[in-house]
Amino acid sequence: MEFRPYMHVGRLIDDPETYGMLDENDYFVIEPKIDGCNAVIWWDEEQKKLRCGNRNRELSVTDNGSNFYQYVEVHKELEELAKNIFPFCYIYGEWLVENHIDYYRPEAWNKFYIFDVWDTRQNCYIAEYPQMINKVADFSGDIIKVDRQWIYFSPHTSADEKMREFEKILKTMNKSGYLLNPGETRSGEGMVIKCYDWRNSLGEQKWAKLRTEEYMQKVYTPRHLKDQESIEEKIVRKFLLQRDIDKVVAKLKQNKCFDQWDKKYIGDLLTAMWYDFINEYMPVIADIYKHERICFHELRKALNARIKHLRCDLF
Repeated sequence: MEFRPYMHVGRLIDDPETYGMLDENDYFVIEPKIDGCNAVIWWDEEQKKLRCGNRNRELSVTDNGSNFYQYVEVHKELEELAKNIFPFCYIYGEWLVENHIDYYRPEAWNKFYIFDVWDTRQNCYIAEYPQMINKVADFSGDIIKVDRQWIYFSPHTSADEKMREFEKILKTMNKSGYLLNPGETRSGEGMVIKCYDWRNSLGEQKWAKLRTEEYMQKVYTPRHLKDQESIEEKIVRKFLLQRDIDKVVAKLKQNKCFDQWDKKYIGDLLTAMWYDFINEYMPVIADIYKHERICFHELRKALNARIKHLRCDLF
């Protein structure tokens, strides 16, 4: 089995790919749309190994898709899932690393949220995959399925009425804040609307998306109106993870023999983080950004600011 990209999810209205979806269906599956990176895993029986990819290509040690490749290597339950529960299938999900939304709960980051399974034998996405995962008692909480709900309409409900109901659901869903901190006033990305039995005019199985106004404004604000992000800030946002900070904090506690964090160690933390960041990531950064001019002074400033953002409790 070779790499297979996930479908393009079209807009619910004014999109040729999803035209007729509202008119021709009375039931729908609704899921929150997560703002991370599209990812996929699959078991290759011929090579006897688990393979993985992002939206566009298969991943490897050197092309790791924001560390998704390493995540898959470590979490062996994903191999068991692909090999024993979904052979001949592609398991799609969201690898939650920072994209446009940077205010998900701290514990939500760097996890794989499954939202679809494509069965190569049936040649379609299958609706029953959550129940298939639930049957396996041995899997831990690291197997995460995106929340979903089923919506049913009477046969005489018009497309406009369905649309109004979806907009109400969207507001409710974002108030509940899937993966967001309690009390968070900013919204999520939106929701995905599925109907597993429906095919569009081209015979394709297609889903639709409905995004929040806040997210649309955030993403599609013209570049010249946005705060410009420096190349150094982009690098730090891409590579620095909270677990990197946690690792250095634990090392400091061990070396300096203390249990409770004290702000007097902030200087030691920032210095250690700088050396760890350079030693661990600089070879990859130099390769990816070899045509960019990087100022190390600005890079260190960006690193310090990012540390304060991710672990504000230490400052």
